[in-house]
Amino acid sequence: MVESSVKQVKIAIIGGSGATGREIIRCAKQDPRVKEISVIVRRRLEEWKQEDYLPELKIIQRDNLDNLDELQEQLQGYEIFISCLGARIKVGQQEWIKVEKEIPAAFSVLAKKCGAKYFSYLSGNLVNKNSRYYAMRAKGEAEVHIEQQQIPISAMFRPGTLVNRDNDFRWVEWILAKLPGPKIENALLGYAMYHHSVAETLKVKAKQCEQLNEEIKPNHIAIENEDIKAFAKLTKEGII
Repeated sequence: MVESSVKQVKIAIIGGSGATGREIIRCAKQDPRVKEISVIVRRRLEEWKQEDYLPELKIIQRDNLDNLDELQEQLQGYEIFISCLGARIKVGQQEWIKVEKEIPAAFSVLAKKCGAKYFSYLSGNLVNKNSRYYAMRAKGEAEVHIEQQQIPISAMFRPGTLVNRDNDFRWVEWILAKLPGPKIENALLGYAMYHHSVAETLKVKAKQCEQLNEEIKPNHIAIENEDIKAFAKLTKEGII
């Protein structure tokens, strides 16, 4: 029983109905390393059917993502927390900051309370907490807040322009995809985020077991666009 628990993880995710979130959840479908996956969303997708999943699939529907602390009892003991929320600039600055910064920050606080070993945040290219542009500044501030929770691993994924979002076309990304600059396929980003979270969490669990649950020094990781691609390639090839 103890050995099994060391080799499996429980995942909680917000932003699961978005393009990248859907890819992450699809990766878990038949993965024996995952015991449970809880998706916290406002709307349930038709594709989320328990019979298609090896792990236990839990859909936690809420009218909004305020007061995430209310989920502490349900998510206690979950090792992985993934935030891949995204908003369009057209929603306005206040709502954009709430979705891209405030909710992920609150989710990281919840992760800490639940004893998480890994937290990942879908950030962005060129984020900077001192930027004059609110979008880059907000994401940079979110990264700082997440790191302050001192979770064993906090991974900031910083992709370039997302290409080929599944059922989520955006004109700005379509235009940027035609221009020079860092780009990444959405499916590849989701694949990398998922496999990084599971692999790194299992390493932490094994290390803690070997060290009789001694405290692990927090590791803050920023994974840029080309590194995301490289990790996905090496994982697919079975090298890591």
